[in-house]
Amino acid sequence: MVILRALACDYDGTLASEDRLGPEALAALRKAREAGLRLVLVTGRTFFKLTRVCEHLDLFDGVVAENGGVLYFPPTATIRALAPPRRRGSLPSWTAGASPTSSGTSSSGRRGATRPRSARCSPRPGRTSSSSTTGRR
Repeated sequence: MVILRALACDYDGTLASEDRLGPEALAALRKAREAGLRLVLVTGRTFFKLTRVCEHLDLFDGVVAENGGVLYFPPTATIRALAPPRRRGSLPSWTAGASPTSSGTSSSGRRGATRPRSARCSPRPGRTSSSSTTGRR
């Protein structure tokens, strides 16, 4: 059995501030690497935009970019697209005609964005659906 010890970190707001890795983040990443951890950078940014702001991609064993749509392996400079690129501004088909602020009515009679029942959030355990929408117990 192979056991892989890895540390996966988000870029924006976790490792980076104002588009740059700070000295504390770099020191922590180097310390993790010295401890034998594989480093994985995870971001919703496009790979191209990430390469323009992150000067230390070579510090990572892998990069997951574009919300999982692109994998990049710095040690071998290998890029692998896992999904076709989306057109700018395109949304999943279940959001067609709706937006988070739309005032339409969904098939369940609720107002707001429509989406498939499987994508709906369930109330937290111990709460009824009416109390979870009002924020009161």
